[in-house]
Amino acid sequence: MNWILRNLAVVVFGAATSVAAVAVLLYLEAGNGQPLFSYALFTYVPLGAIGAGLLGATGYVVAALALRARPARAILLVILAIAAGVVYMAQSAELGLMFAGKDAPKSLGAFGGFLANSVTHSQVQWWSAGSGGDSDSGSASAAPRSSQQLSGGGSDGAVAGIGSGVSGMMATEDVNHSAAGQKMTQMDANITSIGSGMKNHAGQWAITLGQVFGFAIGAFVAIGFVRGRLYCSQCMLLLSKKGAQTRYFNRSQDMQSATDDVLTKARERQLRESIQAHTGRGYDKAGTLTEYASTIEVRMCKRCQTHRVNFSARRKAGSSWKDIALLGYSVSSLEPVDLA
Repeated sequence: MNWILRNLAVVVFGAATSVAAVAVLLYLEAGNGQPLFSYALFTYVPLGAIGAGLLGATGYVVAALALRARPARAILLVILAIAAGVVYMAQSAELGLMFAGKDAPKSLGAFGGFLANSVTHSQVQWWSAGSGGDSDSGSASAAPRSSQQLSGGGSDGAVAGIGSGVSGMMATEDVNHSAAGQKMTQMDANITSIGSGMKNHAGQWAITLGQVFGFAIGAFVAIGFVRGRLYCSQCMLLLSKKGAQTRYFNRSQDMQSATDDVLTKARERQLRESIQAHTGRGYDKAGTLTEYASTIEVRMCKRCQTHRVNFSARRKAGSSWKDIALLGYSVSSLEPVDLA
């Protein structure tokens, strides 16, 4: 499966879990009558949409990790489109539940049909229909006849013909100006109507946009998490972990000596020797006096078989560990590397 198909599969699976998460919330709403998806804090903080988005975003993570696909940045735009569609589905269903009242469907089968009908026959409106004028411009006035009919033939007839042609041209110009003016008037009326409708529904627009972006937050976090993982720049696939080894140190001198030995060999591409040097230093378990730790991790790309060795060092800070960025090192190799 190539990179494009993997990304497409991630989008499809994420969209499916997003729709499923919202459908479950709507089904629970039909049962207890309490709004879940549309639940908001201070009216415009869409907690329900954010929670549903986080649940739905698990699909993006699961699919990306299973396929080892590093999502493209363009997926973020697709996520917004999916979020907009999901919000439309939720608002349509919640409006239908409000009208149904106690007659809201309780069984899964009935609720499935109700949800489909609510989306296909949605009563949600985001703007009011304006009262603009009729779009038909009506019939134009006929071209006027010539005011004089000159008798006789020859030059008098030619003059009459020229006069008739000029009159026809003027009449056509009047018709064109009249039609263009009516079109401009109709366009202005339509724009005014749309603007007035959006102004009347400004609160609903704000809530809807808040729900769209709130629902998309979960997917954005999921995609950011996956894109932050190590990947093969050639194959654009996430690297698979082969193993990791951590050693612990009580003194900074021991930590520094071990780190120098490991990094010296790693920078000389002696990766197996660097792993062996790391294995022979420090302790394999943290003790009460432990202050430092170092880790060697081996990952590989399953397509091109490229291996990557990552070295990191940390210092204990209270109950947690803090990375020592200056001691971090990463190197790739086409030769197999193991921790054994």
